[in-house]
Amino acid sequence: MTTSAPLGETVPGLLSGARDRGTGCLQVVDRGEVRSGQVYLVDGALVAVDVDGFRPRVGHRLRSGNLVTAEAFDAVLAACDGDAHSPYLGHALVERGDLAADVLAAVHREITLSAIGAMATWVGAEGVFVPGVTTTSFTMAPVAISSVLKAVVKRRARWELLWGSIAAGSAVEVCYPVPTGGPPEAAPVGVPAEAQALLHAMNGQRTVDEVAGECGFTRFETGYLLHALVNARLAEIVVRPGAPAHVLRAHPVPEYTSVAPPPVVRPVPLPVPAPVAVTPVAPVVPVASPVPADAARAVRARALAALDRHLVAVDDVQAALGRAQQHAADLALDTPRLESAAVDVERVAHQMTQEVAAAELELSAAREALARAQLEHDRASERAGAVRRAAAELQAHHETAHADLQRVRERAAAVAAEQQRLRAEADRLAVVTTELQGHVTAADTRLREASTEGA
Repeated sequence: MTTSAPLGETVPGLLSGARDRGTGCLQVVDRGEVRSGQVYLVDGALVAVDVDGFRPRVGHRLRSGNLVTAEAFDAVLAACDGDAHSPYLGHALVERGDLAADVLAAVHREITLSAIGAMATWVGAEGVFVPGVTTTSFTMAPVAISSVLKAVVKRRARWELLWGSIAAGSAVEVCYPVPTGGPPEAAPVGVPAEAQALLHAMNGQRTVDEVAGECGFTRFETGYLLHALVNARLAEIVVRPGAPAHVLRAHPVPEYTSVAPPPVVRPVPLPVPAPVAVTPVAPVVPVASPVPADAARAVRARALAALDRHLVAVDDVQAALGRAQQHAADLALDTPRLESAAVDVERVAHQMTQEVAAAELELSAAREALARAQLEHDRASERAGAVRRAAAELQAHHETAHADLQRVRERAAAVAAEQQRLRAEADRLAVVTTELQGHVTAADTRLREASTEGA
C-alpha cells in the first residue's frame, strides 16, 4: 500500500519518519524548486539515493584515482554500450576481477552521502513511501538513517571549513579553479592521482562543478582536493561574478541541479565468452631415469622438505593476509569515527583561530589604549612639572612679598612713632602758642593802657 501523507517538513524529517517502514522507496518532491529524488531503504536502513540530474560517473571516478586500468575500463565501457553513467559499470569491473568490492562500496558510499546531503538542504519537501520497491543502482551496505544524518551534518560542517578557507563568501557556481604550478605532468612527486586528475581537468574555463564532472568526483571530494592544491600553491580559485552558467549534462554533482532528469538506465548484460574447445593431450609415457635410486630419493626428500617449507610460508602469508584484511576492516569501521574526530578537531581549531584572532584584536586595542594612557600620563607629568615650577615661583614671590610686607610694617611702625612724636610736638607747640597769645594779649593791654596814660 502506498502512503500519500507527508512524513515531515524536511528531508531529514521524512527519513526519520520512514525508517520504521521496512523495505521500500521514499519518493521525495521539493515543489518549491521543482526537483525530486528517491531514497531506497532495506529494513529501515538506507542503501541508495537517486536525485534528478545526478548521474554519477563511476568509471571516470575509478580512472581518476587509478583504481582500474585503462584497458579494463575500456572493455567494460564497451560492454555497457559506451554509457559511462551506467550504474552497472562498477559491478562489471568487480565481476571481472579488475576492482575490489570494498573499493566500489567506498565509491558508492561517497555518491550516496553526496546525494542525500544535497537533498537534506531541501525545505518544505513532501514524501511518499512505496513499500517493497528496491534498486541495484549505486547501492551501498545498509546504514542506519541516524548515522547517515549525522554524517551529513559533519560533512556540511567540514565543507564550510574547506570552502571558507579557499573561497570564502563566493558561490561555487562562479568559481573557476586554475592550475598555478605549471603543467600537471610537472606536479611534485607524491601528489595523489585524484589531485593530478583534477589538475588535468582545470583549464580556466570550467567551474568547480564542471571540473568535478570531468573527473567523476562529488563536490565534497573536489573541495577537499582543491583545498589541498590551493594550500600547496598548485592551484588557485578565480571568481567571476555574473559569468554564464555552463550546464554539464549528466553532472555528477547533486548540488548543481540545473540539468535534465536522467533517463532510465537498463542493465546491459556482459557478453559471455564462448567455450574454447580443448584438444586432448597424449598421455605422458614415463621414461626411465638414468639417476640412481638413492640420489632420486634424496632429491625427492629435499623437494618434499622444500614443499613443506613453501606450504608453511603460504600458511604464514595467508594468516598475515587475514590479519591485514581484519585490520583493513577495523580501519573501515574506524573511518567514520576518525572522520568525525577530524571534523571536530578542525571545528575546534577553527573556533580557536577565531578566538585567537579576537584576542589579538583585543590585545591590539589594549596596547593602543595603553599607548594613549602613557601619552596622557606623559602630558600630565609635564603639566605637573609646570605646576610645580609655577608653585615654586609663587612660593618665592610669596616669600619676597612677605619680606616686603614686613619691611612695610616696620616702616609703618616708624611712621606711626614719628606721627606720635609729631602729634606730641604739635600739642606742645599749641600750648606754647596759647601762652604766647596770652602774653601778646597782655602786652597789647598794657600798651593800650600806657597810651591812655600818656594822653
